[in-house]
Amino acid sequence: MPLPRGTDKLDTLLFITEKDKLVNTMADTLFLLRRGYPFESALRFTSSHYQCVARQILMLKRGICTDESLKIKKQKELSFNELEGKTLYIDGFNLIITLEVLLSAGTVFKGRDGCIRDLAGLRGNYSIISETISAVDVIAGFCNASGVSSLLVYLDSPVSNSGKLKNLILEHRAKFNMPVSVELIHNPDVNLYDKSVVVSSDSIILEHCTHWFNLAACVMDKQHAEAIIDLSADN
Repeated sequence: MPLPRGTDKLDTLLFITEKDKLVNTMADTLFLLRRGYPFESALRFTSSHYQCVARQILMLKRGICTDESLKIKKQKELSFNELEGKTLYIDGFNLIITLEVLLSAGTVFKGRDGCIRDLAGLRGNYSIISETISAVDVIAGFCNASGVSSLLVYLDSPVSNSGKLKNLILEHRAKFNMPVSVELIHNPDVNLYDKSVVVSSDSIILEHCTHWFNLAACVMDKQHAEAIIDLSADN
């Protein structure tokens, strides 16, 4: 039986059994960052010192952020009660893949900034799976409950099957109690930089946008699911 999307057979060992090693690596990385070391150099040094393997380093790279980045993100983060009447601009693949992994009981983790992230690493090779419709249903249910006024989903046009995902979302838009648009664009990140309320876990986007909402974390709480490792408690 194949593993859920974004999961490796060694994940329990790498992220639960060896959690202390990862927490220590993050702590030492933050120590260096606070003393002016570049992020890549700091993480390379600490991950080598603790003998982290590639998958652990990927998680740390996606999960660690500087104090300055954390402060910026927290200042821009909206609560559920602040969403009513607003338009949500969604980083489509970023959110849907994470929800697919979460809904299939795959490996997700909580970064220092509280964002839920996955380790799928599809690198442009996306395919629709059985959890894709469930992910769209979850987004619809959330949006209806929050009272947002409209939804705009950006999908990376160079990614394989982006057109099929667009059609799938539009086929299910009757489930949304608000207008839903889906746009295929070459670089969604840049288009999201100046948007008012963004849904994404991409750190650069979150640092540029006006406001953002942590939808995947909200879904995880409602699903009573748990991240395989939580770095947000070790600030």
